[in-house]
Amino acid sequence: MSKAEKIPGTTVTRNSWYRRFSIIPQTAAKVALWVDPELDPNDLTRKSLAEAWEASEDAAWLNADGKFHFRDSLPIVGKFAKSMFLDWFDGAAAERKNQIKPGSHDRKKGGALDASCDKLCRLVGGISRMVTAYRRRDWYGVAIAGLATIAAPGSAYFRAAGEKRGEKFGENGNGFKNVDILGFLGTQLGGNFLTNSATTWGNLGKRIGGTTVYYQDAADTLYFISSVKTARDRSKGGQPIELPSVNDSKYDEAVEELDKIKDDASYRKGWLGLVWLGTVLTVGVTGAWIYQQEKEIGRKESKKAA
Repeated sequence: MSKAEKIPGTTVTRNSWYRRFSIIPQTAAKVALWVDPELDPNDLTRKSLAEAWEASEDAAWLNADGKFHFRDSLPIVGKFAKSMFLDWFDGAAAERKNQIKPGSHDRKKGGALDASCDKLCRLVGGISRMVTAYRRRDWYGVAIAGLATIAAPGSAYFRAAGEKRGEKFGENGNGFKNVDILGFLGTQLGGNFLTNSATTWGNLGKRIGGTTVYYQDAADTLYFISSVKTARDRSKGGQPIELPSVNDSKYDEAVEELDKIKDDASYRKGWLGLVWLGTVLTVGVTGAWIYQQEKEIGRKESKKAA
């Protein structure tokens, strides 16, 4: 068995093209922990969610008039970029902290928090896009933003379910020439670029044949399809994590690590299940609010006509 297949590790990621840039957060983590050895990676995760929340709220207000504002959207782009970097950075910081002092960072709780906050970022962005679409009376936009938001936790949930069974999942993308576009967009990184840009530039559109086609609607449609595809693929199961031979000196260590992976995944799956349920309920409440708002507008217009 090659080193890439050995425990620890549940994902085959080294051939994914964007992993070539992992030296950036790894270097940042080394510097940050040298400056502040008490740095808590979980704080970085929470700050990532806070930045995404603020950016999504700002985008909803900016897009309230139904117009496209490029220059005014740049601060929002900056907040989303900061959120994405912190999400990239927190894992490297956690890994580095445990390298310096093994056990100093709780991998199980940190992994569950990271995965949950990732999907909460999707939720706040999705609600922002639902509101933006409603304000321009784009009913397809409201519906597809809601569906894309509901579908978002699926890929992470089924990955955790598979890892709980002792399976591994390769990330999409094998070098620059062999990239599964839909699969990539259904992952955390691909989805970040797609949904954050759609949230920021919700009113970016082009008039085609008497109808305005909005980038937000196209992005949400693509993200919904890719999320469902990735979740469906992962629900079918991954590749069993291979252990060294029983006679191998590292066999006991590998079995212990595999048990930790399963335990971590079980804990993470539970939290992701709660986040997924909360996402469905939040999207439902937002949809009900939009319905009531539209009903109230119709009532007022009927009174004026009378």
